Formats: sequence, structure tokens, C-alpha cells
Amino acid sequence: MPKTYFFLLFGGVFFSCQSQPPAPEKPEVTSRPFRLAGSWVQHNKSMFTVVEIDSDSNGTYTLFLDYRQEIPEYWKPGDVPYSLYKSPIQVRVPEPNRVQIYTQHFRFDYYLDGDTLQEFDKMGLQKKLVRIEPYN
Repeated sequence: MPKTYFFLLFGGVFFSCQSQPPAPEKPEVTSRPFRLAGSWVQHNKSMFTVVEIDSDSNGTYTLFLDYRQEIPEYWKPGDVPYSLYKSPIQVRVPEPNRVQIYTQHFRFDYYLDGDTLQEFDKMGLQKKLVRIEPYN
């Protein structure tokens, strides 16, 4: 009698494992940023941002800021009027239309809408970066 139960239990487990379809594989998060490769720019009267994304999800983040225009109430003659921040980046796409850009010191979150990256943070929507084609 115990042999019969063992055979039934072993046979049930064996056949039930074979009848299940394989689980679908999830694509890697890093496989999607290739569509983001290129140059993205934002500018206004006090600053400009250039994000260069390579096909391997790396690139460069450059920010130029004119303090005299951005925060004139804090700028005094004799202070340094400009700031330039340049950093290598890594790009992640945690969801299909969400992009995260990691610099050496900061992380920026964006929504992707066609050729526009809309920055967002806990305060809401911020600046927009638009894709540009280089002039050759």
C-alpha cells in the first residue's frame, strides 16, 4: 500500500511539472534605451542643458547656468556669473515611457513623449528636453 501512494505521488508531481508552459522571459531594462540615442536639448534665457545618449545607454550631461539671469537677487558684482556642470551619464528605462538619467551626483526622471523628454520630480513637471538632429 505505501508503494502505491509513493508511485501516485511521484507520478503526479512528474507529470504536472511537464505540462506547465515555460514562463515568459522579461526583457532587460537596459535593452530599451537604444531608441533614446541622440542629442536632447533644453534652453531658456538663463540656462541650457544638453544630454547626449549613446546607443549603449551611456553618454554625457551638460548644464550651463547664468546666475545673473536665473537668480539675480542673489548675484552680486564680483561673484562668478556662470556655472558649467558636465558629467558622464547612465540611462535606465524602468517602464516603457519613463526614463531615468543618472549623473555622477544626481538622478533626473523623465516622461518620454515622442521626441520630448519631460522632466518631473516631487514638485511636478519641470523642463522639457527635445531631440535634435546634429548639423553636419
